[in-house]
This record gives sequence, structure tokens and C-alpha cells, in this order.
Amino acid sequence: MCSAAWSFHTDGYELAFNRDEKWARPPSLPPSIETGHQVPGICARDSKAGGTWLFTNSHGITLALLNAYPGGKNGSSGTVSRGEIPLLAARARSAGDLEEILHAQTWVHYSPCHLLLLAEAHLSLHTWDGKIFSGEPPPPQPYFTSSSVMPEQARLARTARFREISDRPFPEILSDTANADPAMNIRPCREDGGTVSFTRVSVGQDGIAFSLTDREGATTSLELPRRQ
Repeated sequence: MCSAAWSFHTDGYELAFNRDEKWARPPSLPPSIETGHQVPGICARDSKAGGTWLFTNSHGITLALLNAYPGGKNGSSGTVSRGEIPLLAARARSAGDLEEILHAQTWVHYSPCHLLLLAEAHLSLHTWDGKIFSGEPPPPQPYFTSSSVMPEQARLARTARFREISDRPFPEILSDTANADPAMNIRPCREDGGTVSFTRVSVGQDGIAFSLTDREGATTSLELPRRQ
């Protein structure tokens, strides 16, 4: 479960991301600037598994992960955590580099997932469905979502709602709970889980701003110079 919305401007982009998880999952760690990679970047780590759902590197390249549910079902558990996948962006100096890295992975070790790759003037969507890793056409609207409960119905309901409110600020869009069915909301709130954090990435010519707001409303913000 997750939702992402984005917009592009002259020298970069804005990305907003709801991380949706089961309430029983422990809170993530605050975001930090990580310099021990081939390419430094910013991410927040899962406090239990150690991976992440989104990594933005110092070249302004972001790789974001959303779980996939092919056929409306949970796929078999992989032997490697999907939380390791966004960290592949820490090896790329361009969107093309990262595309090559993704296609070279041995995907059979991972559970199904969707990947959004954003860079200046670049958006691509990739899916590993448990059998085939492939690129997909970008969504017709600057919004993408996945859900473990009624995934197709949730996608349609959330996307329709996004179109209705797409002119609103990102925090308002990704906080929307207008649907009577909590599972269908852009910000779901089911009995077993829902949105646990809101991440926002702003990439401009001079730098990268990264913030995470947790379920309790506390926000941690960081900035990183952008490499050209």
C-alpha cells in the first residue's frame, strides 16, 4: 500500500509519498543524509528491517517503492527485502544509469513491487510481478497508488479522487479521506493499517530538500547540495 504524486518544473521536480503499512509495524527512523554510498543521498530507514521505501541521491534521482499485488493477491515472500531496492539509486549518476542497474537485477529474490524513478525531466515506472520485470507506460496523471485490499478498486477510486483534487497542495491531496470506505481513501485508515508517514522531496537546480512527517505529525527536514 502506498501513494505517490509528483510535478515537474524547469530544473527539477516535487514528489510527495504516503507510506502505508500495518499499524503493528514499528515507526521508521528519522531521515538522514547517507554518505557511505557510491553516490550520497537521503532516506528514512525502516527501524526493524533496515531498508527504505524511497531514496533520493545527490544527483536528484529518486527511486520509490510501492508493493504490488498481481492478480489482486499477495505474492510469495522474497528472500531479499524489497526495502533494499530503492538503495540502488545510491549507485547511479543519471536516470539512464539507474535504468540499467534495475534491468540487471536478479528479481526472483524479491516479492512483487512497483518502482517509480524520477529525475529532472524524467519519469519511468517499472513492475516486478513475480515473473517478469518490465517497464510500463507512465500513468496518464501524476499519481500512482497500490493497495493490498481490493487493489484494482482502490486504484480506480483513489485515482478518480486525485483527478478531482489535483489542483490542491500535495499535503492536502495525500491527506484526503473523502471516500466513505476507509480502504479506498488516498490516505487509507483501515483497522489493520494505513498511512504511517508522508515524505516530500523537492529537487531544484541548487539543492534537494527532503522531509518526513510521521503519524504523530512530527516533521524532520534535511537539505543536500545537488551534484550536476
